[in-house]
Amino acid sequence: MRIVLVITLIAISVIGYRATMIRNAALLPVAFEHLDHSDEACITCHHNYIDDTGYDSCYSCHKHDPTVALEIESMFHDFCRTCHIEKAQLGEASGPLRVCAECHHEGGRRSQNLN
Repeated sequence: MRIVLVITLIAISVIGYRATMIRNAALLPVAFEHLDHSDEACITCHHNYIDDTGYDSCYSCHKHDPTVALEIESMFHDFCRTCHIEKAQLGEASGPLRVCAECHHEGGRRSQNLN
């Protein structure tokens, strides 16, 4: 019984430590061009415009709200990549899909080629 208690306490500590580290760690830089996404409705990404869940940037909630912070990477990757993959499958300009450096770099987009 003691071993179960010890393992449970360790698990709780690790989860709490991980959450703190994620909320405090710097995110990789993301180059995102709003003008390239002007054919999308703003509320596609900015759900807080209609559901009143946020007051600022995506990061203000997705990085610091304990209910969603632990999922920040998978949330953004799944959301963004899914849209890009769907566009590629339709034969439309789709932007970056698989190369991390296409999105994660300082100073904006590296290439004008969005196909």
